[in-house]
Amino acid sequence: MRTKLIKVGEVNPQELARISQIIKGYMTASEMATRLKVNPSTTSRILNAKVTGSVAEDTLIRLGEMITPEMGITKEDLYAANGYKEVEDTSVPYYDWREMSHILGSIIVRAVSNKGKSAWRFMEEGRFRYKDMLSLRMDLVIECDAVEDYNRPENHLWGFNYMIMRYSSMQINAIKHGIERERDYRMMLPRIGMRFIERISMYALMYSQITKEDYEFEEELMELPAKISFVYTSQEEYDYLIEKYKDLKVPMEASIVLLDLEEGKVIAEFPLKRTNGYRGQVFFDGQYFDDDDNPISEEEYDEMLDELVEEYISSEKKKDNKDE
Repeated sequence: MRTKLIKVGEVNPQELARISQIIKGYMTASEMATRLKVNPSTTSRILNAKVTGSVAEDTLIRLGEMITPEMGITKEDLYAANGYKEVEDTSVPYYDWREMSHILGSIIVRAVSNKGKSAWRFMEEGRFRYKDMLSLRMDLVIECDAVEDYNRPENHLWGFNYMIMRYSSMQINAIKHGIERERDYRMMLPRIGMRFIERISMYALMYSQITKEDYEFEEELMELPAKISFVYTSQEEYDYLIEKYKDLKVPMEASIVLLDLEEGKVIAEFPLKRTNGYRGQVFFDGQYFDDDDNPISEEEYDEMLDELVEEYISSEKKKDNKDE
């Protein structure tokens, strides 16, 4: 659970002086600074309530976590002496898009692996075209044995669309200053639903144009994903979309996927109906072989991506040599 400090009162000089003396009895300002990874002058100013702003609040939280029962005080005492109270942070976390893409990609690849499946090729921002008229762009495409195209059994591509709202600077500023999340979602959910319908309609149009003859004569159709999934990180958005579009029918295998950024897991998947009335299969059912909550690191993700890209390039060169 993420937490934050909110200002609820004024500094209590007497209480702060008492707490400061207790903390100073267990560690020097230099030792404290080393553990907090800040300058000694910063810890001195914190203990004397001379620092304000979000950086000081974050550091104050870390300092509070260093307080032990042996000291006879609690982190709540420290916060209260500085005029703060600790509450759950329910604001929407903000990441730049590249950072968010790496986080989501690492969680998805890890989740596929933890289900006992293998991903032998994947790419970020995969692009697919059909007869120079329609095109698809996926944020992540993996080739794995978790999916299969019944028309083309050799096709094991799974495309993922990151449907994360890119908040404007004004929205982020409002979130940081305490605008209620419930009110935000009441305003945002219809837009989120409209964005989902616009995106999936484009894909449905492309898939519906494909005929059996195309499968026989168009080699690029081998590269169309056998399954596509729309990825969300908000339980409210996920529930809203399922309730509103649970009976939506599409001509391809598609699903809505929910990720938990804090847990680093894919926690739910809802398959959409096919035009024949049947729903697709659920792969992310919450059951994993590995109980490790942490997704692979960005470095591991980059290394895996480089290795798979090299393997793919090598295999393509071998194909070209055979053709020659």
